[in-house]
Amino acid sequence: MKKVVYLAVLTVFILSSMLAVVACGDKTTEPAPAPSPAPTPTEPGPTPSPPPPSGDKEADVVIEITDNFYPAEVIIPVGGRVVWFNKGNRRWWVSSPTKIPDTGVIPITQRMGYTFNEPGEYEYYDLYHKEITGKVIVK
Repeated sequence: MKKVVYLAVLTVFILSSMLAVVACGDKTTEPAPAPSPAPTPTEPGPTPSPPPPSGDKEADVVIEITDNFYPAEVIIPVGGRVVWFNKGNRRWWVSSPTKIPDTGVIPITQRMGYTFNEPGEYEYYDLYHKEITGKVIVK
C-alpha cells in the first residue's frame, strides 16, 4: 500500500511540475528584434517655377508670396511688369486701393501679373489679410 501512495504522490508531483512548465512557457526567450529605424525625412527640394501664363510678357520683377510679399517694395520702369508668384501654402488675392486691378485668387504655385504703364506709387495688400501689404513704384 505504501508503494501505491508513493507512486500517486510521485505522479501528482510530476504532473504538477509539467503543468507549471507549460503554463509559464519557455523562459529561454531570444531578445526581441530591434525596431527598424524610422525613415529620415528628406528636405523638400526647391519648387520649380511654373512658366508665366500664356501670352504674358516676361516679368521685370517677380514678387514671391509665402507668408508675406517678397520683396514688399519694388521699383520698375514705366511699362514694367510685376508678377506675383504664390509659393506659400494658402491662396492669396492681391487687391489695391489704387489703380492695380484685383488679381482674383492666386492658387498655390500659380502666378498673376500686371503691366504698369503709368508712373506712380501703387500700394497693394492681400485681400484675406489686409495687414500684409506691398508697394510698386513706377518711374
